[in-house]
Amino acid sequence: MNGPVPKSVPWIVLGLVVVLIVVWATSEGDESTGSPAVQSSWAERADAYCSDGLQEAAALPLPGTAREVAADADARIGIVATVRDGIYTLGDPDAGDEALAAVYVRQLDADLGTLDAIATAARQGGDYAAAAAGLDESAGRTASQLGLSDCAALSQAIARTP
Repeated sequence: MNGPVPKSVPWIVLGLVVVLIVVWATSEGDESTGSPAVQSSWAERADAYCSDGLQEAAALPLPGTAREVAADADARIGIVATVRDGIYTLGDPDAGDEALAAVYVRQLDADLGTLDAIATAARQGGDYAAAAAGLDESAGRTASQLGLSDCAALSQAIARTP
């Protein structure tokens, strides 16, 4: 077909482009797509990190020797650090809980420091039980205040490290 393009073809093409743009734009904002970023609140996404961490912590075998205590503490450090980093990347929480969320992240940092002290003491043949006494469930209480049930359970599991 080498002749001139009928005048209606550009309008048809423009109409198809508009329809495609409208379909694309409405599907981006459609909450029924299952996209976690669209459907989930800050608390749900934070608790999802903790749920994963809780499963990992529950799978850890109980340590029996100082060497195993050091390895256990190192594994727990990895779990808590992953949760903390994930929560940190979520930005500010919903409902104006920014200050409480910041307290929670600081408590996770404190838990990381205590777990490191446990691992170090166990490796050096020191009194890792004394270091473990500093590991409390304060992060769990703060997580509960934020409505993070899995995070509260994770903090309890971490605090009960032998």
